[in-house]
Amino acid sequence: MADRAFASWVEPIAAGDRESREELLRLVRRLSPEDWERPSPLEGWTLKDLLAHLAGGTGKNFQTILEAVVGRQPVDPSVLADVDAKNMQDVEERKDRSVGELISEIQGEAEAIDLLLARLTDEDKDLRQGNIPMSLGEGLSQDPGGHYRTHLADFKEALKGQD
Repeated sequence: MADRAFASWVEPIAAGDRESREELLRLVRRLSPEDWERPSPLEGWTLKDLLAHLAGGTGKNFQTILEAVVGRQPVDPSVLADVDAKNMQDVEERKDRSVGELISEIQGEAEAIDLLLARLTDEDKDLRQGNIPMSLGEGLSQDPGGHYRTHLADFKEALKGQD
């Protein structure tokens, strides 16, 4: 991934996202084929299902929101509607993909997200949209890398005692 320049308020957000994602990918690359069938802490999902979830809507939703913001369009509230059903659909659509394909999908989304984050300016930090109760800066700063970090903890929990 190319180094990019980010607005000062965006840099820690991009760094948090990148660091959490890279730590997660380092861990999943070490897993054996048997590990992928282990149950995850998320009921009904294996570790492969969890990776499929991360390759699905996680990055795409964030990308869709950033595309709207950068394009000065309103964010479509349906992006975050019925999240559980979308998560299940993401997993189901990726059942037959290899782990390598899922990792590649995560990396491709990450590249697209970084390109969009690099387009944000200092003026965008206080940008507000009518259907969102906080500024862009407030929303993005809440938990940089949080989704990857949350699911990294899920992977670690499922693999506990394996060393």
